[in-house]
Amino acid sequence: MASLPVTMDNMSGAVCQNKWYLVGGNQNGVPSNQVFSLDLANAQAVWQQEPSYPGPPRLQSVCVAQGGRLFLIGGFCPKRDSASANLSLDALCFDPLSGQWAPVAAPVDETGQPVSVGGGYGVPIGDSLLVVAGGVHKDIFLNALNGLYGTDYMKHIPQWYQFNPRLLQYDITRNQWTVLGSDEAWARAGAILVKKSERRLYWIHGELKPGIRTPDIQKIRI
Repeated sequence: MASLPVTMDNMSGAVCQNKWYLVGGNQNGVPSNQVFSLDLANAQAVWQQEPSYPGPPRLQSVCVAQGGRLFLIGGFCPKRDSASANLSLDALCFDPLSGQWAPVAAPVDETGQPVSVGGGYGVPIGDSLLVVAGGVHKDIFLNALNGLYGTDYMKHIPQWYQFNPRLLQYDITRNQWTVLGSDEAWARAGAILVKKSERRLYWIHGELKPGIRTPDIQKIRI
């Protein structure tokens, strides 16, 4: 396959309408808003630059394709020069037909409060739903990015970090989030969520806390 035009890490991506999109992350070592796509139907295709998403750069965001559109949710940007770190709690939608990015509803918990899913994972369900899970705690992680905990940040028990334990569902037709369930076993960051069927998901490994991973695999029935 064609080589990328830049080095990339901590990006997110998805396949939408037979194009493979890679979004944000560090590009050539710098946090970036750039988006690239590769036409999977063309064996000779090279990566094309797409319209950049608005707002701050995002690392470790969730990116899911559904309904012919691309959804970008959460993420963070580390400290740069004199600028403080930023944690994105909102969600954006990219329409490949118009080439436009637009804001959509942000994920919320049972009480309507914003939820960070940066470092989380998501999959499409059916023809109009996304399921998103995991991610870091918005306040604790932002404080850590800005250096407020010093060298003590890595030394706490897993419960202290308050990773997101919720299984969240987004309906693209209603522009609405709901909480499907909550379990401390789902409080992971950097895991993999795989769809076996429309009602069966597999949750693979992930961090229990920064620097400590689990080998556990869980099966979830929706």
